[in-house]
Amino acid sequence: MSVALLLAACGSKDSGPANKTEDRPPPAPPERRSEMSLGLERLPEPALELPKQYSFRLLEQGAEPRAPLRYDVAASEAVHAFETRLTGRRLEGPAWSKPQALPPIRTRLAVVGTSGGKVRARPLPGEIDGAPTTEVVQYLAGWKALEGRRVTIELDSRGRLGELVFADDPTGARSEAAKDELAQRLLAMVVPLPDEPVGIGATWRSVTILRQRPAVVKQTATYTLLARTEAGWKIRVELQRIGESQVVIDPAVPADTAIELVALVRRMTGTLELQPSRALPTGSLEVDSSMHLRLHHKRSGTREEILEDSGTVTLSVTTQ
Repeated sequence: MSVALLLAACGSKDSGPANKTEDRPPPAPPERRSEMSLGLERLPEPALELPKQYSFRLLEQGAEPRAPLRYDVAASEAVHAFETRLTGRRLEGPAWSKPQALPPIRTRLAVVGTSGGKVRARPLPGEIDGAPTTEVVQYLAGWKALEGRRVTIELDSRGRLGELVFADDPTGARSEAAKDELAQRLLAMVVPLPDEPVGIGATWRSVTILRQRPAVVKQTATYTLLARTEAGWKIRVELQRIGESQVVIDPAVPADTAIELVALVRRMTGTLELQPSRALPTGSLEVDSSMHLRLHHKRSGTREEILEDSGTVTLSVTTQ
């Protein structure tokens, strides 16, 4: 399951209903606990400015004729909808739990193009189609914290993600978690484009380091141009996120518990349709992920846990 669900597995508190007033101030950053306070001694690490593109390579230029691929996001509003359907299971001890299908989760993002390689975005209220289980509430908690806020996103004509600036927090001092949440979602969906002219069969790869809270992961995404028309492009996506061994430091984790992420692997694959006038694609992605945790509790000791989930994310769009 996603990293957010590990907090539910460890008995973190459920998130309450979000205040959907658009002008509400962002929450103050919670006090952080250090690794030393959890009894896990590690050398200090340098602060990371994330997300950060590590590399971008054109692997195959494709057949003739070739031409550049570029975005020019329209000034009219488009509402992008994302429906996530997951089935998960847990290995705790010697046996796997019975697979559990979670209720569908729906989120929406309103996007308007502006000048200067930027777009304005507004996360709309998320919905749970069914009984709100603890796992689903935790999965949706990051999005709930974004609802009603307005953000300007640097997104150039090649689809490269830059700075995110919230209107209610221009300096970003209180929006670190919100930036990470929105960035990790955008980096899973926005298709970056090569500088060079390309033709059918062109393949390129982007490697990005990002924070999929509360873990730092490396995303490797490979894209293949399958078709090109006057209306847009059809692109095959193969995306993988890897989280290596690290200590999870998050205020939602109980004070008497420490979590080590032993390993995280998340894959998303599918074929997407893109239009130059829209920032985000449409289509469907198959998702599967696994996560190995080591939980340290002051009273009950240490235990291992492995979580798995699989399902689909469907992307659609409506125009205003």
